[in-house]
Amino acid sequence: MKVHEILRQHADLLRTLARAGVAIEDVRYIPLWRDYDRLRHDGFKIAYIVAYLCDTYEISERTVYRIVGRFNRNIPSNC
Repeated sequence: MKVHEILRQHADLLRTLARAGVAIEDVRYIPLWRDYDRLRHDGFKIAYIVAYLCDTYEISERTVYRIVGRFNRNIPSNC
């Protein structure tokens, strides 16, 4: 499959994501978000979760907080 074919198939979704300010590159952080969400659901404190994710994914605390903030953001319904 070629790039233009994927873009054509998913044009509406991609337009919506672009209007909402969602970065397509963030797809690489989905496993991190799953771990964050699981640990929050299990009742762990944010500081512990962030430290765990920093060690696991070898990124800074600031990056973890930035990713969590972006993933937790509401997308306006008019997008």
